[in-house]
Amino acid sequence: MGSGLRSSPQNAWVLFLADLVIKSRKAVLSASSQFTDDVITLAENLKDLNRLAPTAMLDAPGFNCIQSSWATFEMYSCNGDLC
Repeated sequence: MGSGLRSSPQNAWVLFLADLVIKSRKAVLSASSQFTDDVITLAENLKDLNRLAPTAMLDAPGFNCIQSSWATFEMYSCNGDLC
């Protein structure tokens, strides 16, 4: 390798992460104002940001996200039936 890194599983992992970072940066840079407005509007309209669970990280996280209240689900108050 020209960068001075020896071939090893650890170095392969670092290079893999670097590729992911580059692809992520390109995706963010290509985002239009409509895309970023959708994400900001979604976040501003949530009562609790802890309930936001993105279903698609880089393709279209705008309104293709789900809101979940599982964080406040009282599992131990169930007695075998529906809660």
